[in-house]
Amino acid sequence: MLRSRFAAAASAAVFVLASQAVAAQVSVTTLFRSSDPLPTGETVDFFNGVALSENGSWAARATIGSEIAVLQDGDFVLREGDALDGETVVAFGVVRLTVDGDPLFVTTTEDSAGARTTRIVLGDETLLRTGTSITLPTTGEMRTLHSILGIASEDDRIVAHVIVTGSGSFDSTLLVGGISGNSIDWLESITRGQNVPGLSRPYAGLVSAAPLDVTSNGIWAASVTLDDPSGLVPGLVAGGFGAAEPGTQTPDGALWASEPSSFYRVAVNDNGRLASSGLVDLGGPEPVGVVYFEGDPIVVEGQNLIGTADTVAEFDALDLQLTDADETVHWVRTTNGVTRLRAGGATLLKSSTTVLPNGQTIGPVSPQFDASVDGSSVLCVCALPTPAGFGFGIVLVERNLDGPSLCATVPNSTGQAGQLSFVGSRWIQVNGFSVRASQLPPSQFGLLLNGTGDAFVANPAGSDGNLCLGGTLGRHNSALQSSGPAGEILFPTDLTAIPQPSQFIAVTSGQTLRFQVWHRDGSAAAPASNFTQARRIRFL
Repeated sequence: MLRSRFAAAASAAVFVLASQAVAAQVSVTTLFRSSDPLPTGETVDFFNGVALSENGSWAARATIGSEIAVLQDGDFVLREGDALDGETVVAFGVVRLTVDGDPLFVTTTEDSAGARTTRIVLGDETLLRTGTSITLPTTGEMRTLHSILGIASEDDRIVAHVIVTGSGSFDSTLLVGGISGNSIDWLESITRGQNVPGLSRPYAGLVSAAPLDVTSNGIWAASVTLDDPSGLVPGLVAGGFGAAEPGTQTPDGALWASEPSSFYRVAVNDNGRLASSGLVDLGGPEPVGVVYFEGDPIVVEGQNLIGTADTVAEFDALDLQLTDADETVHWVRTTNGVTRLRAGGATLLKSSTTVLPNGQTIGPVSPQFDASVDGSSVLCVCALPTPAGFGFGIVLVERNLDGPSLCATVPNSTGQAGQLSFVGSRWIQVNGFSVRASQLPPSQFGLLLNGTGDAFVANPAGSDGNLCLGGTLGRHNSALQSSGPAGEILFPTDLTAIPQPSQFIAVTSGQTLRFQVWHRDGSAAAPASNFTQARRIRFL
């Protein structure tokens, strides 16, 4: 049952909300719709979770009819009824992707006698299975793995929530380790009854459905429950140390509340920064939900949402991630019924307002999302209009496409330097990338150039400007265009056919290219030319 907590916010002291860096340019692309046919001709009914990799690949846990399946880039990885290690797949849990784009997921299989085994699978290799004996690293105890409830991973690091048996009990346990080949080396563990440094109550388990978090350098975090004489109470653990428990103070003087709630979340990044959320006691009749970044409140129920005129609505669950750019990523609902995907204090998607390139407006934004480590890409599930009403789609949000300007730019005859920016998507599978040149002299021809390296060549071919591209240079001759009266040119760029001196090449994941526009800047009687600024972009 939802609680009415706005009275608490109204009667208590108002927080001074901390503002994070505002996200710049945002590009939105639909990667897959529930109405899109799979290779079998079937369509998806619902997406139950999404994941992205750093190489431009996506995965989802999807419901197809009465079955659950793992999809990657629009094709099946595995589905219920498939065979795995001689057994039949009967269920799926959490789905992730490694940095190289390999699927990592939890699945349950059943043998011919009806016995079930839960596994952590990487690609098609089982890394861990129930029934295995495990030595708990922290205590040295030998226990048997009974069930696997959740995982998180980053690079070769992994944290798992499992149930172990032994000593006559079934105990919730957190295991932290590293993936090595087709096995996991466990390095840390916390088991029910064990004390956590910084907390006054022993570990009991995890907050229901709360995601785990781990970074590439092994810092991990979890929303946990703690044993208390009054019953189970919530707590937050980060890096093996207690980050919060009922009665402890937040940096702004509020007290963490003891009321259990799936609202409790914690996230960490490689910089050791911390984002958290939960219920705090502000002195009112009910606790109030707050999202913190490094102790500063950035979202508070019943108060204004930063950068908007809307009021944060009551909510009991919130996924929370933290990028290495020290920006929180989360979704939030406001009292006017709008849902938003937020990053760094800015709105990336807004229900009933964000318009896709095809002109359609997204519906409600689901709390299911995954953000890249640098925060440049965020994948989420949104409601999308279909001929039959609303369906669901996996939507990619990209930020900060424009890399740094590579070298000095000389003003053209307008008195301004020609600008260059990127439009669309850096994901190769989307192939929706364009280069925009602006602040050009009106009605002058422009030629798009690409290069594999940086350079500085002053006044090439008598130009007034500077060429900033080096390495292998390519000329997009077929894309020669006039800047028109607005002094602007958009160059749609096929990533499968980038011109080079002797051939066309297809861009590969991880490849970085530089772009610049060479344009005329004079009349036939007084011919001249100049260059826009140059920028580089890494494709995924």
